[in-house]
Amino acid sequence: MAAATWVGLSDRHEVLFHGPLERKQELDDGGRRSASRSWKPVYATLVTDPVSGPALFLFRDKQDFSATVQAADNRPPVMVIPLVNATVEIPSTYTKRKHVIRLTAATEAEFLFHTESTELQNQWLGILKAVAIPNANANTKAASSSRHRKGSDAGETADHLEDDPSAATSAQAQSQKKTSVLDKLLSRKTKF
Repeated sequence: MAAATWVGLSDRHEVLFHGPLERKQELDDGGRRSASRSWKPVYATLVTDPVSGPALFLFRDKQDFSATVQAADNRPPVMVIPLVNATVEIPSTYTKRKHVIRLTAATEAEFLFHTESTELQNQWLGILKAVAIPNANANTKAASSSRHRKGSDAGETADHLEDDPSAATSAQAQSQKKTSVLDKLLSRKTKF
């Protein structure tokens, strides 16, 4: 993931969901096979930030997370996975473990997360899908890169998307729908 300076959790961050998971990184940024593909325990924390959007912060354990939240010892997470343009799904082809979720970041890095139960898998899946934000310009960028690869036919489509205000309205409506789904998920009591 992109390197960033850790400044800690601030008042602008909102912790939505957290708990222990096991993580396996299948692909690094750019879609290259990861050198270290073993399962590792992490304490996952789903955080929203009005500036940079939602992200999954992975700490070594609950103590590191707790120390950071209490600001007693501002320990940086092991990894931060931005959820803007991320996809989240249950991998149909992965059969070695039950209760697994696949998260693919916009950078093409791919992670598998293992939960202890079907209930936790469904909770993580629901909340991750609810906060994973599609970029309003993603369709425009995809069409634009397609135009450069395929020629003028794709260019007409890209120009149409750039001039179409309904694309932004559609992204706004989808964001509002996700917010209501997120509110429903967060209203349920979760045990960790």
